[in-house]
Order: sequence, then C-alpha cells, then structure tokens
Amino acid sequence: MKPRSLICMLLAFLVLAASAAAAAPDGYPPRESLEDILRRPQDFILEALSLQGDILTALDLGEGRFEYLLSLRDHPDQVFAATYTLPEGAPLLRPGDGVTVYGIFTGLSPFTGTEALREGAPILEAAAILPLPAGSPARTIGTMERPAPLGQPLTYPGDILTDYASVEITVTRVLRGNAALKKAREMSTYNINPVRAQEYILVYLQVKALSVPAGRAPLANGDFFFVSATGSEYRQHFLINPPASLSPLYKDGTLEAVISCLIQKEDAPLLVYQPESQTPLWFDLNTSP
Repeated sequence: MKPRSLICMLLAFLVLAASAAAAAPDGYPPRESLEDILRRPQDFILEALSLQGDILTALDLGEGRFEYLLSLRDHPDQVFAATYTLPEGAPLLRPGDGVTVYGIFTGLSPFTGTEALREGAPILEAAAILPLPAGSPARTIGTMERPAPLGQPLTYPGDILTDYASVEITVTRVLRGNAALKKAREMSTYNINPVRAQEYILVYLQVKALSVPAGRAPLANGDFFFVSATGSEYRQHFLINPPASLSPLYKDGTLEAVISCLIQKEDAPLLVYQPESQTPLWFDLNTSP
C-alpha cells in the first residue's frame, strides 16, 4: 500500500475516533429546569439526566479530575455542580464555556453558610461534558452579541459581586434627546444641559430580588454602564433628584428606578449590568419588545 493511502486511512481513523469520543452518550434524558430536584431531591437520587449550562467556576481536584459550577441555560438563576474526570488529552473547560453535562444526580451540596452560590446546588457525577456545537445559538439572550430588547426581563444568577444574590432586571422605558432633557430638568434645574454633540438618555428599570443568601441584594446606579456602538464605555452620569434610584433589596423586594447618561447624538448604545462578572447582563436600548 502506498504511503499516501496509509496516511489517508490513518487520518480517516482519527476523525472517526474523535467523532465517537465527542458523541453524546445515550440514556441521559435532557432537563430544562431543576425545580423538582431542588424541591424533592430524595426522589431523584441516582437518576440519569443531561443539562445544558454555562460554566461559572472550574476547580482542579488533581489527577485529571475537576469540579465545575454551572448556571442552567434555561434558568440561569438555577446553579448546579458537576464532578468530572477529563479524558486524557482533552482540552480544558473554562468559565464562560457553554456545555452539556451528562451525569447521575447524587444529591445536593451541603448548606455550610460559607459558599452561598454553591449551597444546595444539585451535584452530578458526570459521564461526559461536551461543549455546545460551534455556532449554536445561545439559548438565552442578554449577551453583548444578543442584548435583551425593551421589556425582556433578564436574570442575574448571583456571584461574589452581588453577595451571591440573584436579581431580575427589566428595562421598561427609554427616553433620549429633547424628551429626556425635559424630564431631567423637571427633576432639577441643576441637571446640566448637554454640549451640542451630546444628549441625555434616561433608562427606566424594574428590579426584583429573587434570592438573597446574605440577607439582601446590593444594588446601585454604579452597577450599570452605557457602552457605545463602537464598544467604548461612557463616563457614568448621575441625575440630581431622580424620582427613584437603585438601592439594596431584600427577598422578593422590587423597585423601579431611572438611570442616565450623556451620549453622543445618533449613537445606539447598550446598557450592561456588572460588566466585570462572568455573566454580565446586556440590554438593547434601541429596540422594542
């Protein structure tokens, strides 16, 4: 047999082997929510299932074994853990990766009072963790590439930046230009007139605290940033005497607030909440629901 033929056969074998290694295992029916498991975990011990999620943290346990903390894609406020022995030579899985976890439910993480995000999280002993196919559309919106339109609520799953509190945020209304200037001046005559090339944008928010492991959800106007269409961050601007500002919320608490910025005229900015986190929330201020 010619060397070229041998090489082609070897390459074909490697492709087939890689495809087999990446194939989804059978016998792990998908779940879109963990609500039943969280409520009655004893009814689901040793059940096989598969979950799609986004990796929040990755902990190296040694000898090729890892523990991942993930937010569920269909319900990002629901968090689960997976332990997994990474196959030799497989690429590392990192925070931010979208994956499907195939595994056996073994119970809930203990409530220790020291790791709020992890406490009570369902644990899977994973048989396989496979990256979502390249080019798969994100299951949820709220990324910089797919920001949420007006009226679309987004859930922040909670992390160290929010004392592990989970909150739901909705942009309900946007004013800009003369309408925004008029409203700002009604709040206080000390709210400045923009320079000729700029204009006000006022964003009305509705926020609800979903879970507050530390007792309350810290919220402030400074958690939100306006980002121009070219990707540059605007300097934060705070209104004088607004009708309502963001402030800490307790469980099931809700509030409505207005935040503002001075932006370039004709710009189409986005709004981002907690941009330094692994799961920032992005809102489109230029579309209707």
